[in-house]
Amino acid sequence: MIHPNRPKQTPMGASMIKTITTKAALVGAALALAGCASNIPLLERFTPQPQKAVQAEQPENTIAVSMTQVQDEAWWNVLNDPDLSRVIEQALKNNTDVRLANERLNEAGAVLGIAKSQQWPAIFGEFSNTRSRPSQAGNVPVFGGRNVYEMNRLGLGASWELDLWGRIGALEEASRASFLQQGYNLRGVRLSVSATAASLYTQVRVLGLQVKVLEQTLESRDSAYKLARQRYDVGLSNELQLRQTEAELLAVRAQLPDTREQLSRVQNALAVIVGGNTPELPPLAVDGLQLTKLFVLPDQTPSELLLRRPDLAAAEQRLLAGEANLEAARKAFFPSIGLSAFGGRESADLDNLFTGPAKIWSFQTQITQPIF
Repeated sequence: MIHPNRPKQTPMGASMIKTITTKAALVGAALALAGCASNIPLLERFTPQPQKAVQAEQPENTIAVSMTQVQDEAWWNVLNDPDLSRVIEQALKNNTDVRLANERLNEAGAVLGIAKSQQWPAIFGEFSNTRSRPSQAGNVPVFGGRNVYEMNRLGLGASWELDLWGRIGALEEASRASFLQQGYNLRGVRLSVSATAASLYTQVRVLGLQVKVLEQTLESRDSAYKLARQRYDVGLSNELQLRQTEAELLAVRAQLPDTREQLSRVQNALAVIVGGNTPELPPLAVDGLQLTKLFVLPDQTPSELLLRRPDLAAAEQRLLAGEANLEAARKAFFPSIGLSAFGGRESADLDNLFTGPAKIWSFQTQITQPIF
């Protein structure tokens, strides 16, 4: 059915559409073939070529650092500053954080020693003297009219828990990992304290030098102001020049107390870090002052050097300790087997303690299975 408002399509219009469609298909095919034909030359043409290594020029005041110096804990020795070395060594010796970390390391070492001892039998000696009075109104009769009994016991015993499931071994591994963790924590604290001490030391030196420069500047500005005042009084200069010289003098005079206060605060902070009086630091000379040289790391510095960071190593050991404790908790569900033995002598009188009939011995095997 043909809609009455739609114009009828003539045979000529259909032929034109067919011709246009055919031409478009031929053009698309030609473009596709051209693209395929030029694909390989284009890839070869734009393949990146290796470039020459860039030669970086280092300034004159740079010093190359070897890998041995990079891995050394006493990194401050590279700076070759005796005053800085003395300050850091005093801080590492007296700082309370370093002492606390050291004591925690000793505690972890003692716990590791106890964990290792659980793998071996515990041997103990015993001597006991017991005096007792049984009840005469009880079910057990009192022989010979005696109501006070005395017993002496002397012997040697041993106990041993068989680690069949590896629970004690897992506890030992956890203690060893905790010990290593505390060791890395100590290294981290020492590194932090040494870096803080070096930073405060640098600030003290810089602020001390600034105070000295400001004092010398204040003297020169005061002399310049007096000269400008004399010139103004005799009429050789105007009031504007006098006020400019006075403003420069007042600016330096206002800056000097603030700098001195900053120096005092930094000195107090350094005294807290070093745990006592700060070592005497000779003032820096303003004339002929040499800037600190720059240090360049070796070209072949391995990226694995980051794994030697104390915080990363401590975190790794903490994970290992947690895993070992979890393994020990799992093994605690298995039965524990213990062996104990005791041998010695027992007698009511000390005179008969070493006679033949006083010999005693015992051997016990115990299996414990947790239920709840």
